[in-house]
Amino acid sequence: PVGPSTKHDARFLHAAIGEIARGIADRHRGNPRLLLLGVANGGVELAARLARHLATAGVPCGVGTIDTSFHRDDIAQRPI
Repeated sequence: PVGPSTKHDARFLHAAIGEIARGIADRHRGNPRLLLLGVANGGVELAARLARHLATAGVPCGVGTIDTSFHRDDIAQRPI
């Protein structure tokens, strides 16, 4: 079971990313417009890892970044 106190190692995370990538591949295989967007900062690395898994599975996709830093509601209290 996964919960707030559950700790996972690198193998678990790699397997989870692979499982997510397989789900994306199954649903979007053959879509020439598939694009993964990672929200800066942590989501960028996740999108890149998913894209590598998808490429290995024969499902190429574009990868990009969404930077939400100027769309935060706390920008006045916490400037960039």
